[in-house]
Amino acid sequence: MSAQSLRLLSRNRTEFDYGETLDLLVSILKRGGIIALPTDTVWGLATLASNATGIERIQVAKGRPESQPIVCLISSTSHALRLSLNWPEPARVLTSLHWPGPLTLIVKTADCPYPHLTGGRRTLGLRWPRDPVLQDILEALDEPLAATSANLSGAPPLTSEASIRSVFSSILDVILVTDTPSVGEASTVVEVNESGIKVLRTGPLRLDFPR
Repeated sequence: MSAQSLRLLSRNRTEFDYGETLDLLVSILKRGGIIALPTDTVWGLATLASNATGIERIQVAKGRPESQPIVCLISSTSHALRLSLNWPEPARVLTSLHWPGPLTLIVKTADCPYPHLTGGRRTLGLRWPRDPVLQDILEALDEPLAATSANLSGAPPLTSEASIRSVFSSILDVILVTDTPSVGEASTVVEVNESGIKVLRTGPLRLDFPR
């Protein structure tokens, strides 16, 4: 079955059809749907963080091992605090400067409600995206999305609706088209704990810390 295309343009946020389309998208996600959407970094594949079956389908379609963690997209710093075991000072400083934005924080987690995101680790990757459409989706859902770049494992991210449809249509319920100015580069990933900061991947945000 071919994925449905939906358009959700932030410049039309005051128009009636924006809310109607947003409601439809949220209902699809809450029923266990999988979507592709452009973010403020790269195109992503996403489903509810609580949807273990959907996450497994994404991993299989990408050829990605289950042991590889998936990022949790959140709608606020307070949500990150609820998912973290603790929130060390480096995390507070980084998020005050760079959230929302292209920064993924790897933090310790305890009794994580989404163990299928952690790849068996005791840490969780968290990002609060800057894109206004994605922020509206997260706020309307009132729960996180699990998201990973739209690409086959080891390959560059796909960059268009057409290319994503050709590779991932079989698992997608919706391909969401927005006016997000994607930078085409995956987020900067930083591991944070009481010992300090370690950059695991450099993306659009350049941080001068040890790797």
